[in-house]
Amino acid sequence: MDDNRLMDKNFIYYPSLSAGSMVSAFKKNTKFEDGTTCRFFSKEYPEEWRHPYFLITAGHHFKKMDFRDQLGLDDEVLVFGDSGGFQIATGALKWDGTIRERIFEWLEHNSDVAANLDIPPRAKYENRFAESMDISFDNFKYFESKQTGKTDFLNVIQGTYHAEYAEWYHKFKDFAFNGWCIGGPKKLVDFMYVIALMLKEREFEKSHVKYIHLLGISKISDFFILATLQKLINKLTDNRVLFSTDSSSPGQYPVFGTYLHSGNFKTQTFTELYFPKNNEYRRKSHASRANKTVDIDTSRKVPCQLGCPACKDFTYDYLGGQTATGLDRYSQEGMPRMVIHNTHLYVNIAKDVSKLVNNHVELLETAIPKDLYDVILSLHAMFDDPDNAMNVYATYKKTYKKFGGDSISTTDANQFNKFFKT
Repeated sequence: MDDNRLMDKNFIYYPSLSAGSMVSAFKKNTKFEDGTTCRFFSKEYPEEWRHPYFLITAGHHFKKMDFRDQLGLDDEVLVFGDSGGFQIATGALKWDGTIRERIFEWLEHNSDVAANLDIPPRAKYENRFAESMDISFDNFKYFESKQTGKTDFLNVIQGTYHAEYAEWYHKFKDFAFNGWCIGGPKKLVDFMYVIALMLKEREFEKSHVKYIHLLGISKISDFFILATLQKLINKLTDNRVLFSTDSSSPGQYPVFGTYLHSGNFKTQTFTELYFPKNNEYRRKSHASRANKTVDIDTSRKVPCQLGCPACKDFTYDYLGGQTATGLDRYSQEGMPRMVIHNTHLYVNIAKDVSKLVNNHVELLETAIPKDLYDVILSLHAMFDDPDNAMNVYATYKKTYKKFGGDSISTTDANQFNKFFKT
């Protein structure tokens, strides 16, 4: 891939959709009624909607060495490879004498950018920080010695509180990989500490650093923080470093019948629509009204406010099979349409956030919550004076805590691994 494509000054959102019905749809190159492919990342897809970025998790797919090719991810798609350390930590993937070598080979064969095989101090390794750090360090030395240059490997920082992040960083900082993955923070206050630490240590200014990836965050507030970081690091490094993040959320929502309609910057929330499986779906508002029901006209189009290719001919008929009682399941075509629509919404919101953030910072005050605006101001203060980043962090620490402990997205391990079982 031509690296010049990466210098578009906006952070990148990687969808992680290599699970369930989407695997089959991508492999078959399923077409919608008008002939549009479901492969939103391919050159076949309408150019104005194409999103050539994708994340694959080695922990779920490392036995399939040609998995990238199976999904139709050509050389013009930037593929991020997650190492599978999360699956090892949760027990979904068993550690043995061969797994490290197999994951390394899989990542080099299937990804352009990849995280090193870290073992996060979570789940089975909770309260075993030193052990998880030592295993990870040994894995990183192995990856360092084996890398061929085909894939850009990233260092990883993990921890559960400040002292652990600092200890991990200082142990791993001398690896000259092509950037960093930041994993683990469940709270904004911890994430901001990592950013302040790396600024103070001038980590982002090292010439070999090309990527900073935040593992599994995709709330609207996260996008505002990422867009701000990208804007500031563009200035600091002359557009050399690309921020990115990923999530499987667009694919998880439809499992529960949820179609994302829009995003609200003021509330930092998505408007969610639930698609019922039965055409006599009883609304809560009718529960006390003599058990009245609401008929669903299955010939109507779903309310896509984007006008995306997945929803062009998407009526409720595609949601499932018609039976005597109505729609009894989500169809093999309905599910991919919902997933791809949700993906487009995520991507569009990320772009809209970047446009807003790249304008005058003062305009943000009228569009987003005050606490989030203060967080963004603190990032500006950190980047204006990296040597003073830790002091800025200390000044705004209460704001980070006030903004919310769950402002950085977290992933439920059991639900995540269940989603990827195909």
